Amino acid sequence: MNPIAVVRCAVRDSKAMPPLGVPARLELFPQYEPGLYRLEKHSHI
Repeated sequence: MNPIAVVRCAVRDSKAMPPLGVPARLELFPQYEPGLYRLEKHSHI
C-alpha cells in the first residue's frame, strides 16, 4: 500500500492528541486528484 495523502494538524506527538481529536487538513497528492472528480455526488465515502 502507498500513501495517497498526508494529514496535517497542530499535534506533533500522538500521545498529546486529545480524545476527541483536533482540526486537521488532508493534503492529497496531485496524481490522485482526478479520483475526487464528482465526489460530492456520493452520499457515502
